[in-house]
Amino acid sequence: MRVTTAEQMRRIDRETADAYRLPTLLLMENAGSAVANRVLQRLSAVPGRPMSGTVDVLCGHGNNGGDGFVACRHLSARGAPVRCFLAGERSRVAGDSRVNLDALEAFGIEVHPFDSGWRPPPQGMVIDALLGTGFKGEPRDSAADAIRGILRSGVPVVSVDLPSGLDADTGRPSSLCVRATETVTLGLPKLGMVQEPGRSHLGELWVAPISIPRALREDARLTEWITAASARPLWPAPSSTAHKATHGRLFILAGSTGLTGAAALAATGALRSGVGLVTVGCPADLNPILEIKLTEAMTLPLPQAHSGTLGRAALEPILEALAKSTAAVIGPGLGRCP
Repeated sequence: MRVTTAEQMRRIDRETADAYRLPTLLLMENAGSAVANRVLQRLSAVPGRPMSGTVDVLCGHGNNGGDGFVACRHLSARGAPVRCFLAGERSRVAGDSRVNLDALEAFGIEVHPFDSGWRPPPQGMVIDALLGTGFKGEPRDSAADAIRGILRSGVPVVSVDLPSGLDADTGRPSSLCVRATETVTLGLPKLGMVQEPGRSHLGELWVAPISIPRALREDARLTEWITAASARPLWPAPSSTAHKATHGRLFILAGSTGLTGAAALAATGALRSGVGLVTVGCPADLNPILEIKLTEAMTLPLPQAHSGTLGRAALEPILEALAKSTAAVIGPGLGRCP
């Protein structure tokens, strides 16, 4: 799966609207609908509490808040009890977000100004639609108050696109940052979501495509996020006639006094990746240690200059081992002794 920076996601949105003739208002509608669907699934998954918990939707004045207005409208239309709060100046709500604010009120749902005395209802849930990918720095004013309220609420939180207060590019949380129970990210995951400390703020991650064209979502210019699912095809199952000699020979030159763990970890990692034959060349005094630590890998004790460090006489057996190998790893834990 590809991941984007905030600027790349803005470009993808523009290209979707300009080249594919999908208006941004429709993308916002799809985004809010996806969030509402996830919240409804979560509500219905709580034993003994189907559709009973009130959902408080906390919206900022930007596009993230517009997604929240849409989610609130869809939830209400499907029978979920909702309350909507605007953390920001009403006059600053513009564009598609203003369209959806007006639509929400036309549907008879009041949008309350957020104040610091807000508390979620018992057994409720919060949708965090305060700050989006354009956020940088520190939350201010009513947005900061709303994040404080969410942090002390103790109820499940579903964040729209990313938790408010999180930098979409770096994954760095501000001093006030939502820790979501779930995050419904829009289009594609953002770069800051797949690295720590940002990853720890997401909770469970859901990706909503929102009608972004596949060609844009799979653009080779975007960063590839390697997951277990995407990496698995790179390691095809061995044939029934395969044996260790058909899967490569690796020579690892590693280890010195106090650093045998580096040699052992390198050998174990190589074997787990599918290498057939692994040999660890090490200073002779360390060979008994590595023979105990390593079961599957072989060891090659090498001449020493001092106890636990390689000597010049090790060069010839090292070259012989390299000549028999498909690949080599040189360096883990070798130390700095000349």
